[in-house]
Amino acid sequence: MVKVIIPAAGRGTRLYPHTLYTPKPLLKVAGKPILFYILQKIQDFDVESIYVVISHGYENVIDFVRKFFPRSEVKGVYQDRRLGLGHAVYQAIKKIKNLDGDLLILLSDTIFEADFEEFLKTREDFLVVKEVENPKHYGIVVVDDDYIVDLEEKPDHPKSNLAIIGVYYISDAQRLKSSLEYIINHNVKTRGEFQLTDALKIMLNEGWKPKAIRAKEWIDCGTASSLLKANRKLLNRIDNSEKVEVNGDSIVIHPVYIGNNVKLRRSVIGPYVSIGDWSQIISSVIHDTIIDENVKISNYILENSILSYGTILEGDSKSVSLSAFSNMSGL
Repeated sequence: MVKVIIPAAGRGTRLYPHTLYTPKPLLKVAGKPILFYILQKIQDFDVESIYVVISHGYENVIDFVRKFFPRSEVKGVYQDRRLGLGHAVYQAIKKIKNLDGDLLILLSDTIFEADFEEFLKTREDFLVVKEVENPKHYGIVVVDDDYIVDLEEKPDHPKSNLAIIGVYYISDAQRLKSSLEYIINHNVKTRGEFQLTDALKIMLNEGWKPKAIRAKEWIDCGTASSLLKANRKLLNRIDNSEKVEVNGDSIVIHPVYIGNNVKLRRSVIGPYVSIGDWSQIISSVIHDTIIDENVKISNYILENSILSYGTILEGDSKSVSLSAFSNMSGL
């Protein structure tokens, strides 16, 4: 059985104002929270327990994981000070009473496609990686014959362009705990934070030999533009027919996602639009946009936009990025 750690304490400042009301893992793309697509990858695994690292006020992230895995033990762990990914993982690993067995670490804001089921069965350690254009911004691995021989966190002079995408499988959790304790007790920081990459490098220097599994696809949902990109890609998976549908007196150009109890009147929707439950769109033209629940839009031309819960828009044409309960009705 596998134990899972999900770090989810970050404030998601690059996604302000949307994360002021909703934790980043619960922001929706193609009608589902980001975290849904991550948990979906392990839903058929034998998951013993899940430790979700959160900040105060993010308890709804734990609730979501519990609903997804009702038969697994799900525990919340608070990271009172955000001191890096290594620090977050350490907060969780300290709470695990029995460190025997496998440990899977999944970042809560990365949507990916990768085949790692066979490695879990064989208990061969691995990290999931993907080629990137800007390796200075990521943890980077150096690979020899599919095995990782070196890694570094956000290097000024990267030795490769293979980035760690946020999926880590470690068969010896006690070994990882010892390495994390070392960097924290000795104040080993990179760019002012305790990095998981630095702890893994200690393990590597001690003979640890993880495999590098290359992701087929990876979307880091850390910015508004990447969230819209994820929405487009996921909508294409749901329906890439590009068909045109008449919905009452409105036109829907697929691919789109339309939630429950959505009201459309005299509008053109799509392509690449997601609309949350109970939203209303009247006399508007909208494409390439994510719309959360209970949003009201009228007399608007909208593109490349993200609207959070309860937003009200009336009468204009632009791209917008609005937090929950924003009102642009001209009142």
